[in-house]
Amino acid sequence: IEDYIWLKLSQCSVLSSGTGGSIPDQLSLNQLQARLSDQYGETHFNATSQPYLYFQTLFLTGQLEAAIEFLSRMEPLRPHAVHVAIALHELDLLCVTTDPTRDPILSHRGPTAGIRRLNF
Repeated sequence: IEDYIWLKLSQCSVLSSGTGGSIPDQLSLNQLQARLSDQYGETHFNATSQPYLYFQTLFLTGQLEAAIEFLSRMEPLRPHAVHVAIALHELDLLCVTTDPTRDPILSHRGPTAGIRRLNF
């Protein structure tokens, strides 16, 4: 999976605003993230039997909050989700919700729609 992600990340346009570049195979990072998490999703990666593969895919493409939320849904992997969340929160790498009493563990609400926020 690392080779596939590296190939796709190398095709990402840094300056693109979400519409992709002028090169046909070029994607924005947002498009790549949406393709892997929404279009392909857990079933494509057989996440129930290979949870670390799907976690790695989300994590390496910068979908940290979604990766943690995915791990937290699986009881045996919940301690790993907690430890990864603590480490990333300490490094200020997580987008967190502003109202932890109302929001679910992964929220799309807030001033910037489309950004996933973790209820830490």
